[in-house]
Amino acid sequence: EVEGSYAAFRDSHDQRDPPCYSIVQDGDVEILEMAQWADWTMSGILLLATREGRLQAQEWKSGTRRIVFEYDLATLEPDPSPAPEWALDW
Repeated sequence: EVEGSYAAFRDSHDQRDPPCYSIVQDGDVEILEMAQWADWTMSGILLLATREGRLQAQEWKSGTRRIVFEYDLATLEPDPSPAPEWALDW
């Protein structure tokens, strides 16, 4: 479940309410306070981008979660480059 406007944007100056992601299972609600973005894969893995800049893959079983992959993107520096020719035509 997701609530909030502009949930896909990490920093939005005119944002009224921040995104709020939660897992609802058997009537129990667990708010994912660290989530900036989240979505499920077809195989049931939760992909999560955290407010701290980490990318995670999580398994949820019987109300417990296990991080099966995590990568810290916060330490990376942008390396802008021109778009390739094929990406210029829409």
